[in-house]
Amino acid sequence: MSKQLTIPAREIPSFGTCDERLRDGGWEVVTFCSTNRDADVLTRANHAALANALAEVDAEGEAHEVMHSNHWAVGWCDQFIVDPTNTAVMHVLTDCAAALENYPVLDEDLMSALEFDDHHSGVCGEHCSVCEGDRLDSR
Repeated sequence: MSKQLTIPAREIPSFGTCDERLRDGGWEVVTFCSTNRDADVLTRANHAALANALAEVDAEGEAHEVMHSNHWAVGWCDQFIVDPTNTAVMHVLTDCAAALENYPVLDEDLMSALEFDDHHSGVCGEHCSVCEGDRLDSR
């Protein structure tokens, strides 16, 4: 796998934090599956699927957390931060990153549920499969 799973916060340009775990505690920022206010259903589904997978191996959140921050362009961002010395957490990141290299969706059922909810709340995107089905039915 060629993807770097995590990066120290000090290596991210224009990134500042008061979180001691990121500044001096050895924790790092996960390089994939972040989300933001304007994220599409695929991005949100993969973020939620990774959150679920991390919670399975670290239910107390002792080695992972979602870092929420405001952002001038997209309103807010949620990124995972992790303790890279925790082998179970790193194993989950490795497995999920490898899965994403082969297929863009970590959990199709979760993505379908989010897409369905978006559709029925009127905020679905241009690639909504529910709308596509509606368009096909009307022919």
